[in-house]
Amino acid sequence: MPKHLYEGTDPLTNPHNTRPVGSGPFKFQEWLKGDHITLTRNDQYFKAGKPYLDRVVYRVMPSASAAAIAFEKGEVDYFLNPTPLDVSRLKNLPCVVISDKGREGYATVETLIPNLTHAPLNDLRVRRAMAHAIDKDFLVDKVLFGMGAPATAPARACSRGLTTRTWRRTLKTSISPTDCSTKPGSRGTLTEGVSN
Repeated sequence: MPKHLYEGTDPLTNPHNTRPVGSGPFKFQEWLKGDHITLTRNDQYFKAGKPYLDRVVYRVMPSASAAAIAFEKGEVDYFLNPTPLDVSRLKNLPCVVISDKGREGYATVETLIPNLTHAPLNDLRVRRAMAHAIDKDFLVDKVLFGMGAPATAPARACSRGLTTRTWRRTLKTSISPTDCSTKPGSRGTLTEGVSN
């Protein structure tokens, strides 16, 4: 925290909490809550000739669909994290560039985290069978409209230090569909267990 702005003040109520300062390419100009944040060019930025823009305005959008409509109408110049459905439509517009470069560190890995305290998911064999049964390629193709890749680890393939090797295991025990009952119990879950 900049000493000259916070010294002798309550850091929780200091007005600079909503008027940040820094040494980046842009300076904070205004924040109109629920509407936009405006940054202006920092003429004292240490890289000569940069930034190229005089001003950047971040508009607050109530939803991804509102952001897509604003982008399509030309009301905004940049659309961060469009849905795969929006990308499939917007990529056909003239002068639109779709890129997955530059945001690798922010990309998500969709994860299924089951409740392991109740049957049948408290049985490792059931979870392994589910992991093998999920068609990740189908999900990427149909749900994400081909925008992604099946994960082989709980981190993105471009993550530093992550090997690209894919490990495949063969189940030592198999579970047939008849091993699990599909009768709903009182909580609507599968109750008749897995055979040992």
